[in-house]
Amino acid sequence: MTALPPNEQLKDLRSRLGITTRDVAEFSQRIAEAEGNPEFQISNAWLTQIENSDSVPSIFKLYSLSAIYRMKFTDLLLLYGLDLQKLGMHQLAAPLPHTHLTSLEVYDAVKGLDRRIGVCMDIGHTFRMHEDLVEDTKKMHDRLYSMHFKDLDSDHIDAKGVPVGTGVLPIIPLLRELVSSGYAEELQLEYEVEQKDPMPGMAESLGFMRGALQEMSSK
Repeated sequence: MTALPPNEQLKDLRSRLGITTRDVAEFSQRIAEAEGNPEFQISNAWLTQIENSDSVPSIFKLYSLSAIYRMKFTDLLLLYGLDLQKLGMHQLAAPLPHTHLTSLEVYDAVKGLDRRIGVCMDIGHTFRMHEDLVEDTKKMHDRLYSMHFKDLDSDHIDAKGVPVGTGVLPIIPLLRELVSSGYAEELQLEYEVEQKDPMPGMAESLGFMRGALQEMSSK
């Protein structure tokens, strides 16, 4: 079944809520006054035009509709083909000059400072930068105070997250290095997959990590 065009979906949503175009005009006026910006105002004539054409509302008017229709702002953006989940992928595809340091570069910058200043390594970011996770962990062991644990399906810039242990990151060698070095700081599972129902993937990830650690401790 073909989805309705964005304008018709907006009209259908308003109709189902039992809200008239004049109601929208009144409610949006209150938002505009509260924000001190007339761009949030949605007139009766403007809404009628939007609902009957392929015009795209401004972000201010979408904000007002989000508030009035009780719909997530990101879901309204999706109606018009704008998926914020892809933003990170596009940012990686358009790299900036070297402004983001690797974990090892951060370590080199802070190793002469107070011992309370250390490094948090995100193993996904580090892997995407084609760094050696195990070797970097060895070099930073005395200043490594936190780790964001995850797994990816590749080392490409558009790599997708997967349950830990099912991707391409060297999870077992990395865990083995942490055990052998006596790492006792934070290790946080950062599971960014299946955001509407992340628990099964999180459970699978934690189960893999615990199983791997138990096997190492029994040897």
